[in-house]
Amino acid sequence: MQQPTVYRGRRDQGWLVLACSVPFLMFGAAIVLVSTLSALALTGVSGMCGAFIAVCGFAVLRTRVTVGPDGISKTPSIPSGFTISWDKVEKWSVTDLGEDRDTFSSRAVRFSVGWRKMEVREAEVFHPGFDQFVQDVRAWAGEREVAPQ
Repeated sequence: MQQPTVYRGRRDQGWLVLACSVPFLMFGAAIVLVSTLSALALTGVSGMCGAFIAVCGFAVLRTRVTVGPDGISKTPSIPSGFTISWDKVEKWSVTDLGEDRDTFSSRAVRFSVGWRKMEVREAEVFHPGFDQFVQDVRAWAGEREVAPQ
C-alpha cells in the first residue's frame, strides 16, 4: 500500500499574516497601559481583531494537505479544511485563478462533491510542489478530471 504524501504550504504567507496582527495587539496593549473606561472598549475591539488575525496566521502555518489511497484531506479545518474519499469526488480540475489569484497562488485544484466545491491553492501545497500534487491527484482520480470551467 502506498504511503500518503503530505504537502505543506508556504511558510512566509503565514508569517506575513502573523506580522499583520502585531500592530493590533500592540495598540490594544498600549491602551491598557493608559486605560480609561471608554478606552477599554477600544482595547477589546483592537485585541479581538489582533487575536483573530493571529489565529488565521497560525492556521496558515499549520495547513497540511494529505493525498493517499483513502482520499484527500486538508487541515486545519478552519476556514477551508475538508476530508473526502476518492469515491466521493464527482469531478475535479486544475484551474487558473485569473481574477481570484493572490500573491502566492495563481493555480488551484477544484473538487466537486455533490453541491460542495472544495479548493486546494498552489501556495497550500508549496512543498513538495503543485505539479507533484496534481500528479498524485491524477494517480488516484485521473478518470474524473474535467476541463476547467
